[in-house]
Amino acid sequence: MRALLPLLSLLLLAGCDGGVTETSSGPSGPQSVSQTGGGSSGAGGSSGGGSGSTSPAPTGPTVNPSGIWDVTDTVNGNAVTEVALIAGGKYYALAGADQFGCADITGGTYAIDGSMFKGSGLAMLMNNCNAPNGQGGYLPFTLNGYSTTAGIDLSFVVGGLLVPTLGATMDPLYNEPSSLAKLVGNWDDGGNTLTINPDGTFFEQQSSGCVVNGAYTIIDATHNLYGVSLEVTNCSSNIAGIAFNGLGYLDDKNPNAIHFLEDLSGPDAANAGATVLVSDNITPQ
Repeated sequence: MRALLPLLSLLLLAGCDGGVTETSSGPSGPQSVSQTGGGSSGAGGSSGGGSGSTSPAPTGPTVNPSGIWDVTDTVNGNAVTEVALIAGGKYYALAGADQFGCADITGGTYAIDGSMFKGSGLAMLMNNCNAPNGQGGYLPFTLNGYSTTAGIDLSFVVGGLLVPTLGATMDPLYNEPSSLAKLVGNWDDGGNTLTINPDGTFFEQQSSGCVVNGAYTIIDATHNLYGVSLEVTNCSSNIAGIAFNGLGYLDDKNPNAIHFLEDLSGPDAANAGATVLVSDNITPQ
């Protein structure tokens, strides 16, 4: 999955349609759902579902989950396609389709625990989709992950629903070097112009009147993942004033269709303890 909704159009949708939502509570107990298809292919932040218990994680060398991880599977008859971005204690995933037949954005944090990494956060179901038991909007998740010879395996509980152990494979794009020079210039962001400067800072004046300021930073120059931060100001949108942070990467597999994709989260100032998740897909002008 390489594209979903432009972030800044999604930001405006969030502001107009109530996308800023407090975390939903999980159901009273786990639900059992079936999984078919890709075997070790995988699922990211809020994807998957399965019956039975997950197998214990093997012991081994300290895990390093950093990367761009591709996810493809079939769960409950729904095709799952997802890309997970993992680095520096941050976990984000963008699904074009998940186990509920929804698009979703997942954001959270993780910590290394020997041969495993463990984390938690929120998944936002989009397309007006609902999980079992009538759950919708933002759902809490926890994850356990560990390395395999093929990549990494991930096991989740999402909104109280058990997700089986599923695998993810490294996207070759991760092994490309990162550089702010690759990003300099004007980018199309849902019809608005986002201008990136040589130092990584960027600016966008939206037709709605909102102003976006932010910055891209290099995490590791040998790998294609960037830190992203931004804030929307000068308007009355519900997401104005939120300090968003996240991860992004440059998809240049097709030189005629280059994209920069990013997933971000930030604290909802209007709802204490709540988090807002957004995603962006910009293209060179």
